[in-house]
This record gives sequence, structure tokens and C-alpha cells, in this order.
Amino acid sequence: CQPVPKPESRVEVCDLNPCPPRWKVTPAGPCSSSCGLGLAVQLVTCVQILHGQEVLQEEHLCPVAEKPLTSVPCVIRTCSYEWSFSEWSECSTSCGNGIQTRQDFCLSSLTHKPVNPLFCRRFPKAVVVRGCSAGPCPEQEGTQSPGAELQPVTAATHLPTAAAATEHRHQKLDVPLSAGPPEQTKPSGGEEDTAKRSFLCAAG
Repeated sequence: CQPVPKPESRVEVCDLNPCPPRWKVTPAGPCSSSCGLGLAVQLVTCVQILHGQEVLQEEHLCPVAEKPLTSVPCVIRTCSYEWSFSEWSECSTSCGNGIQTRQDFCLSSLTHKPVNPLFCRRFPKAVVVRGCSAGPCPEQEGTQSPGAELQPVTAATHLPTAAAATEHRHQKLDVPLSAGPPEQTKPSGGEEDTAKRSFLCAAG
């Protein structure tokens, strides 16, 4: 094209069909969690290119169905968790055997603050209840010795006593059936004759 003269370069402005408004996403904030799952906030605006310039438009001019989320999930690094416990409580009794309890917490190893216990569900948890002894209890006043305890009266222990009493009454009251009033002693034949003779002599 050397022998042919070169036309001058020129730019013609055209704006026959402007671009429709669109959504623009701008990161506005960091992740809400330093470890584990968090949320990152992002700025969503409706813009349109007019005469080569980006112009902010009303949100209803942009397609609502295509609007991006204003916050998205984010993970910086994986967190580790562990169980932590409070001190054991006092024994539940002042003497004898009782129990002790303690509270359990799920802590983040990064922040050392309690988190939802669900984060520690994969890790074994130590016991939170255990037995304790507060020493022997003092003996109460008026405690009877084992030999002085009253024995309950039962039919087995009452029957021998009742039988013995009944037998004793029978020994005192029983009378043989053949026994009767004592018979009067009649004078013998010789004594009767002597009495008759004495009576006749006296009569004369």
C-alpha cells in the first residue's frame, strides 16, 4: 500500500444502543472468622455504562433474579477445638459417700474462648460426675446396740407362750371325770350293835 495515500485516522462516537444496567460486586470486608467457616461481606451495586462512563443506577433497573449475595462463605484456615473443664464441686454430702460434678466447655485452640459444643462432638470427653467420700458420719445419741433391738412379735414366737399358759391352767383346773363328792363313812356292824345296847341300858 505504499504508493496509495493513507487516509487519516479518525474516531467516530457511536451510542446507538447503550448497554443495559448490570450488577457490580466489590469486596468490602474481611472474613468474619479467623479460622473455620465465616462470612465475607461484599458490596453489590447496580451500574450502567453511559458515554463511556460507569454510572450508578437504581437497583430496580438491574435484573433482581441475578443479584449476587451480599455475603458469601469464607474459610481462612481450619480451627482446632478441645474440651475444657471447670474445677470439681464440693462433695454433695457433709459425711459419708456423695458425688462431685464439674462443667465442660468446648474451646477454640486459637481464641481460647468457648464455642458451640457441636465443634467438639468428634473428640472424647472426660467424666463430669464422680463419687466422693466426706469421712465417717458421727454416731447419733441414743443409738441402741444391736442386741437391744426389739424383736417383732410373730405367730411363731407367740404360739409357744400361749400354749404354755393354756397347759398351766389345765393343770390347775382339770379334774378327773371319775371323781365325785367324797363318800360318807358308815359305821361298821360292831359299832352299830354297841350303840344300840348302850341306848337300851340307859332307857331302862
